[in-house]
Amino acid sequence: MTDAYASNGGSAGIASFLPLIILGIIYGIVLKFIAKRLGKNEWLWFLIGLIPLVNGIAGLWLMYTAYNYIMDKLEFLEKSINRTGNN
Repeated sequence: MTDAYASNGGSAGIASFLPLIILGIIYGIVLKFIAKRLGKNEWLWFLIGLIPLVNGIAGLWLMYTAYNYIMDKLEFLEKSINRTGNN
């Protein structure tokens, strides 16, 4: 064990993870709001957002799900407009 680590009680290790923890919380909040809009379990997505590396993959998957949801809605609207225009 080094003298620097022993002198501060190991708090330098925790302080180095502080930015990662803050970014994880921000990422979790963003995923929570997106999941809520999509009708998914928002607290599960918040917890997934706290896990490093997993949050990035889960975020991409959730964004892809949101994209598909929007495209399905647009396709439905386009079909309904075309049906009313043909009558």
